[in-house]
Amino acid sequence: MTGGVRAWVARRGGALRTRLDDECGGEGAGRTGADGGTGAAERGQVLVLTIGVVVFAVLLILVVASAAQVHLEHKRLVALADLLALEAADSIRDEVYYGEEGDARIRVTDASVRDAVESYLAEHPGQTRGWRQVAVQEATATGARTARVSIVARVRPAATAWVLAAWSDGVVIEATSSATAD
Repeated sequence: MTGGVRAWVARRGGALRTRLDDECGGEGAGRTGADGGTGAAERGQVLVLTIGVVVFAVLLILVVASAAQVHLEHKRLVALADLLALEAADSIRDEVYYGEEGDARIRVTDASVRDAVESYLAEHPGQTRGWRQVAVQEATATGARTARVSIVARVRPAATAWVLAAWSDGVVIEATSSATAD
């Protein structure tokens, strides 16, 4: 019985295919191009689409890589601001620290914070490597023992494509940190 069913399906399938081709205008009906052929006008369209998708993917990768670079540089700037604030809070001279008046003499001033920040940056120029236009925006004492440091830097993304042309001169990043002397 199985062989008979297969033979019947083969006969009916062939008749069905012939009938559909007749009703729809022949084999491949509905898939003809503008030239009446079987898609000759559409040949090469997949290549154009593929090139477009690849270009879009590359540009998207450049944008994401540049954003990641700016984020990592901001983290580095925050670490430097923390370090400078800590350095400024601990910049009490030895004679003041070991003096007879003790805690009453331990005091962080605007001048001591500014001096500590400037001397640290002068002694460690590699800390600002890779940034354009690094500046100390604020270096102040916010209390008797607390130093506050704000730094501004300009970061230029390495992969600057025409998509990132608006940021080709760099992205400004800021970091602020405070530290208290104990």
